[in-house]
Amino acid sequence: MSQPFKTKRPRRYNEEALKDALSAVDNVMGLREAARVFKVPRNTVPRYVQDTKARRMGKERTLNDFEEGLLVDLLKKFGNTGFPLNKTQLRIFVDEMGIAKVQ
Repeated sequence: MSQPFKTKRPRRYNEEALKDALSAVDNVMGLREAARVFKVPRNTVPRYVQDTKARRMGKERTLNDFEEGLLVDLLKKFGNTGFPLNKTQLRIFVDEMGIAKVQ
């Protein structure tokens, strides 16, 4: 039998309070004190201080803005000529672009 689906609890703080707490810690305020003053959970502040990846949301991008714009233009041209790329072909094309970018 499968487990029931658990939903995440909503955050009891906003992003601005977390940013203020992190900047206060950078300015020599203690972790617990910053959490108390800015009303952020006590365990959240040290996690964000220790792990800089926790600050970023989502996956890392494969393409930058310029490359993404070129890819969009290319896809539009393929579509207008009657040869649109499907999702698999697009992924293969982007992967090849990424390999060529590294080399």
